[in-house]
Amino acid sequence: MFSHTFVVLAYKQSEHMEECLQSLRNQSEASKILISTSTPSSWLDEIAQKYGVPIAVSPSESGITNDWNFALSSSDSEYITLAHQDDVFDTDYAKALRIAAQKHPDNAIVFCDYAELIDGKLRKNNLNLIIKRILLLPMYIHPSLNHRWSKRFVLSFGNPVCCPSVTYHKSVIPQFRFSSSYSINLDWDAWLRIAEMPGSFVYLRKVLFAHRIHSLSETSNGLKDNRRQNEDKAIFARLWPTPIAHLFSTIYALSYKSNNG
Repeated sequence: MFSHTFVVLAYKQSEHMEECLQSLRNQSEASKILISTSTPSSWLDEIAQKYGVPIAVSPSESGITNDWNFALSSSDSEYITLAHQDDVFDTDYAKALRIAAQKHPDNAIVFCDYAELIDGKLRKNNLNLIIKRILLLPMYIHPSLNHRWSKRFVLSFGNPVCCPSVTYHKSVIPQFRFSSSYSINLDWDAWLRIAEMPGSFVYLRKVLFAHRIHSLSETSNGLKDNRRQNEDKAIFARLWPTPIAHLFSTIYALSYKSNNG
């Protein structure tokens, strides 16, 4: 039996939480659902009770790295998807995940193409999304990459992997934890470190996920205070000589103009 859990990362109070939970409950193939939080509340208790979803409360102080690592360890399922509370999954996400995971059993992470949700409207194409698909062109030819150099290659020109669309294969990367070295790019850093580990990257070449863009998201806040841009420069500096890293980070920043959050 395929062992998979959606772990919803809940922080304070989100008006979109119920829409996220509904999309998980409406999967064409059922998976377990769990809410993970470091900010428990009666509001969250009521939502969880309404949908029959258990809550795991982190004993650590709130912080994105602690929250994500706790969520990753909160379920004993073989596969874990860290679902963000504002986002929405296509009804066939879990089914497509199972099929791909069984076809490529050495997978370390499985992720999909995605769209953006802005003011309730689905946006499947913009500069940001087009750039990310271009970066993933090798995976349109070979949806599973298992060589270190090929995994690093698709990450070398930017971060094309949408973090909330990713499912982690815990038995392949049992020691993996997110790093506190980054507050915005902890996902890009994670993919680079996972690329050094055994296991393949598997890409579902279909839009199976909608990522909500809004002004209160951590990504939007990171753009406003330049943390995102500074962390991009730091990642590129790990991959390229300084002049090339500076050029790539400048070009990469152009994609943020399509972020209306």
